[in-house]
Amino acid sequence: MDVGGADLSPRAVTITPGRKRKIVPSLVLAGVLIAGGFVVFQFLSASTVFFCNADEVGVKPDCSGPNHLRLQGTVDAGSINRTGAGLAFDVSYAGSIIPVKYTGGDPGGVFCEGVPVVVEGIYRSGTFQGDRILVKHTEQYKAANPNRVRDCGI
Repeated sequence: MDVGGADLSPRAVTITPGRKRKIVPSLVLAGVLIAGGFVVFQFLSASTVFFCNADEVGVKPDCSGPNHLRLQGTVDAGSINRTGAGLAFDVSYAGSIIPVKYTGGDPGGVFCEGVPVVVEGIYRSGTFQGDRILVKHTEQYKAANPNRVRDCGI
């Protein structure tokens, strides 16, 4: 049948057994997802800092070895000594004493003997190598102990 010059006769249709998927984009997507997961895992693993009391350092697995951690305790009376590279002092908690060598500059604030502190660093060979000190106190610390801030000049 001829309708205005157009051929309306049926055509032969070839049916393929399955749809061909392009494998390269799928492999690229899988590679990107695996790489992204690896980067996120490494970032989260490296940023973990354990919080340990002085009596746990060197005892608990997470509180020893090459892990960067936070040491909690109280600065012992008479233990603060200035060194060429910073400070050396002892931190105690629950009867355990950890010697600290701090090289992070001036600790500032109300750092002195008898004050609870958190020292960030690494525990090596029986000494805690600290690079940051956080002094623990509440907002009411200055009001409750007005002379404490003036007495801490080391």
